[in-house]
Amino acid sequence: MNTPLLVTIGNNAFEYCSNLKSINLQNTTYIGQRAFQFCCYSLTSVTAPNLVSIDNYAFFDCTALYSFNAPNCTSIGLSAFAYCSSLSYVSLPKFSSQSNLRSIFYSCSNLNNVTLGIQIINTSNYLFNNSYPYLSILNLPACTQINGLRNFYGAFYNLRSYLQQLSLPLCSYIGIGGLSSLSYIKTLSLPKCEYLANTALYGMSRLSSLYLLNSSVVTFETNAFYNCSVSRIYVPSSLYTQYKTTYPSLSTRFTSYY
Repeated sequence: MNTPLLVTIGNNAFEYCSNLKSINLQNTTYIGQRAFQFCCYSLTSVTAPNLVSIDNYAFFDCTALYSFNAPNCTSIGLSAFAYCSSLSYVSLPKFSSQSNLRSIFYSCSNLNNVTLGIQIINTSNYLFNNSYPYLSILNLPACTQINGLRNFYGAFYNLRSYLQQLSLPLCSYIGIGGLSSLSYIKTLSLPKCEYLANTALYGMSRLSSLYLLNSSVVTFETNAFYNCSVSRIYVPSSLYTQYKTTYPSLSTRFTSYY
């Protein structure tokens, strides 16, 4: 469906339109409640560069939908993508809410690669429930802080058996248990990290390489690496000696990066 001038899609606009295979959303800024509910049995991909808001249940049970890209979307309603059982790739780099993610992607069992714009993660809320066995890549390009708990169960706990790649290019602070139990991640880059709290990396049993490339020495609390298997911690060559002196118990793990 070629509708380049379509700016607003109202409630129930395409509900039950089961033969819809394509739609032009180049200029669309708002998608109403249940707008595509039960209709996308043929629509596999949606790109909406100017979309700002998606209302409740907008793509509910769109079982053929595979990828969704909305680089400027900031608001998503409850269960907007619930039961989109084929949905694998999602890019929402400006969507910053973490309070209702479990509802938005409820029973999206094939999620694999997700990009979100969350800036501060409060680990008292699990970002996802435990029904995402294929979610292996999570990109958080705007995240600057992961607040911790007084236990080992952080925001990513329900992804502990699945997640293999986690991108945190701007994260400067990881609190208590912030990345705990992400046991399938082998390599982690924290180029802007300034502080790792106690148990920040607890239970990362497969982590072999950690890149800390900030221009100043990162502060580690005493048990930041408790029960973490990391064998190589890559640091800037200009800080290599300072790291070994500051943290003698970790000196054999430090490797000069450049």
